[in-house]
Amino acid sequence: MATTAQRGPGRRWFFGFARSHGILRPMKPDSPRWHRETFTTACAGLAVVAICLVFAWHEPRFFWNDDYQMTFVPVFEEVNRAWRAGEWPLLTQASWVCGNLAGEYQYGTFSVFINGCIIAIWSLGLPLAGKAAALTLVHEFVLATGAFTLARSRGLAMPQASFVALVAALNGWIVCWGATNWIAGLTSFAWLPWAWWALEHSAAVGRRGRWIAAAAFFISLSLTAGWPFTSTSPSTVKLHSPGL
Repeated sequence: MATTAQRGPGRRWFFGFARSHGILRPMKPDSPRWHRETFTTACAGLAVVAICLVFAWHEPRFFWNDDYQMTFVPVFEEVNRAWRAGEWPLLTQASWVCGNLAGEYQYGTFSVFINGCIIAIWSLGLPLAGKAAALTLVHEFVLATGAFTLARSRGLAMPQASFVALVAALNGWIVCWGATNWIAGLTSFAWLPWAWWALEHSAAVGRRGRWIAAAAFFISLSLTAGWPFTSTSPSTVKLHSPGL
């Protein structure tokens, strides 16, 4: 592998910039001020939720479009009905085109988190658009807090980490597609920062076992959420961080 001196000027500048801004710094040990970290992490997530609520206030159907409206929410209605009837929603007779819910994969049939969200949100008596928005907001919060936590673990200060959270959760791909159209993209991608964070901690000396378990848990949440393109992301993280 080429050394920094052997790289071109552009690459030297990039790696120097990345290191100086904490992107390539070794992770800092856990801070004893975890109460403050937990509070600021929650604030970053709530800031994203507040922005999303502004979108929904301006247009109540903002998070209820196209495939989300025609495919996902109707299936989630059936998933909620099945659980309340004491059935595991693997198959359904309520659809002429996608009765094999488990085989369709993108509905998150095997995701404990998604099924729990559906049961809880559908208990609130919201309209269909409100149910779609609520499910989106929950996963936007997960994504924002995960991005903030990952950024903080890499040495970024709170303002920079907050910016990372905003960009991760409110970029064009998420807002214009994952959060409003193909919800499986958001529900799966939301757990990637958490998996990355736990994977990097699992490479550290000491307490390795619990971090491996945490990484496996977050990866499982991402895999079972139903977006095949995110399923390959943990492998990409591994290639990006050879020390894992």
